[in-house]
Amino acid sequence: MPQPVRTDEAADPFAALGVARSFRIELAPLEKRFYALSRALHPDRFPGKGAVAVQRSVERMSLVNQAYRTLKDVGLRREALLALEGFPTSGGKMPMELAESWFDLQDALAEGTESSRFKLQAFETELHEFQEVREARLRSLEDRWEADRAPGALQALATEVGVGAYLKSLERDVVRIRERLRGQAS
Repeated sequence: MPQPVRTDEAADPFAALGVARSFRIELAPLEKRFYALSRALHPDRFPGKGAVAVQRSVERMSLVNQAYRTLKDVGLRREALLALEGFPTSGGKMPMELAESWFDLQDALAEGTESSRFKLQAFETELHEFQEVREARLRSLEDRWEADRAPGALQALATEVGVGAYLKSLERDVVRIRERLRGQAS
């Protein structure tokens, strides 16, 4: 039978679900563990125990649900593990590899030139390629940490995750630019 979740596990989704801290979690056993805890902790199992027991159960279920949502998502799991190991992620900076083409696109947009569409397409391609290389770098750093728990790998990962936040911002900007250019073509 699954052990009840302790309140000190609130900040640690790995502890909340009783799994080892790892970037690599098999989803089927995680789901099985989640459902076992859900059955054991569900408020319906405590109808005659009083309001306090039901409230405690609701709080535990909420914690288990949040932990499961975090651990089943690769990005959220990555951020949680980094924070727990003392490497919180923060906003990243523009990757220098993308800076020149991004600024070229901005210049073309400001000038209203026909090359804006081509510059946007070129930037999207470059951004996609950069993200693929970055994902491979992330997996490699995770593998390195899993192999020998190297703190240097975690620091590099935290930096890469911060860059990822900036890339998401760039993706949103690209969508807005594409919509704006589409509207101008009409």
